[in-house]
Amino acid sequence: MAFVNEKYPVEDKLFVDSLVAARLPFTRSPGLSSWWTVDRERNAFLALVGKEGGGYEGTPETCHYVLVVGEYKINFSGECQVTGNMSKGEPQIVIWNIRKLSILSGLEKDQALALVQEALDAQGLHNSRGSVASVNINFNSALMR
Repeated sequence: MAFVNEKYPVEDKLFVDSLVAARLPFTRSPGLSSWWTVDRERNAFLALVGKEGGGYEGTPETCHYVLVVGEYKINFSGECQVTGNMSKGEPQIVIWNIRKLSILSGLEKDQALALVQEALDAQGLHNSRGSVASVNINFNSALMR
């Protein structure tokens, strides 16, 4: 099975909220979203756990995520840009610039990067992969060493 976007079940809300609380002070308000990108066959999910910056602050908006795959946990942060305009017939492309990555529980870096890429690609834009032509992920060069 592959990652899909869905509202997370009520029975999982406390677990997701605990992940959000663990990422403080990055998050201004717990429960930023009721959506996650999940692969139930692999016991994996991607959840937005915080945001900082943005238009009101005059800085790029940085999104903070946690990707859980079985006993492995990957925390990462990055900025997202969207190019193209569907109303003008231009394909929309999501471009992620991942700046920080923390791999917990001993997962190999190459595996972690591939999982982040797969989950963000499935997430698309606003939890809708069908609304974009492609998703490109750029990892900070320091993460690639």
